[in-house]
Amino acid sequence: MNENYLHQKNRRNLAILLFTVFVAFAVIKYWITPSELPKIDEKAYFDWIAFWSPIFDTLIGSCFLGAGLAFWAYFKKPAEEMFEILNGKPKIDEALLNAIKGTKIWKFSGGTGSNTRQKIIPLLSRRSQQVKVTLQILDPEDKGLCEKYSSYRNAYKRGAEKLTAEQVKLHVYATIIQCIYYQNFVENLEFYVYLKNSYSALRYDISTTNLVITQEDKKAPAYLVKNHSSFFIAVETEFETTKEASKLLDIAKCSAVIASTQLYPNDLSLKVVNDAFHCVQLPAVLTDADLTYIIPLLKTKD
Repeated sequence: MNENYLHQKNRRNLAILLFTVFVAFAVIKYWITPSELPKIDEKAYFDWIAFWSPIFDTLIGSCFLGAGLAFWAYFKKPAEEMFEILNGKPKIDEALLNAIKGTKIWKFSGGTGSNTRQKIIPLLSRRSQQVKVTLQILDPEDKGLCEKYSSYRNAYKRGAEKLTAEQVKLHVYATIIQCIYYQNFVENLEFYVYLKNSYSALRYDISTTNLVITQEDKKAPAYLVKNHSSFFIAVETEFETTKEASKLLDIAKCSAVIASTQLYPNDLSLKVVNDAFHCVQLPAVLTDADLTYIIPLLKTKD
């Protein structure tokens, strides 16, 4: 559903109304003869014409100009109107799939990056074109941040979907592992992962053509913004600004840590994962229980 400030249908109706008024005034001025206008005597008659003529000229000119502008607006859609409200998961998934097509970049800013990890990255890996992937996710080593995000996220979840602060941290670790693996063994993807010390109510997925804004609350609408709108530019500028204040992980440095195998992620060993974290200068040391929790998070979702 397109939620434009001024719908195209309304612009058309305005143009038709103004054009109709223009025609009406023109008919009154040029087709109703002076003899048909009210008059008392010859002097009063000429005063009447002199009085109304400039008024009709002004009205005719205004209506003509207004109708012309309205018709122009009808056929030319302003860039600022180029956004859509997306209601429901199918619409959001479709928007993300369309954003992936032909893109040369993918930027994500959000919490743990679960959807990016399990859906977006595998989809991007199937493309032949080179894609630069930049992620801004939570700093897993910031315990207070993970606790706050956990409380915020759980306010919109029920039952088993709720995460503890420790699980939030493991979800972020899973996203980092996924990036390391795809960086090393998928030639068309280049990863830049930034850890930030804050979170937002909005999640941004940015491609070459579109911006998709989603929220933690699945009942809340998402938004699709075209790349030539000022809002798209503002969000991208904010993304770059936030990036400068975040910690960059050197993912490319770990080219030989996680071996390429068709069994990934099931064959990941604790040593391999801890070596990978050490390689990107993360102080985390995972346990067997942590790895058992993380492995299912690395599997692709349809």
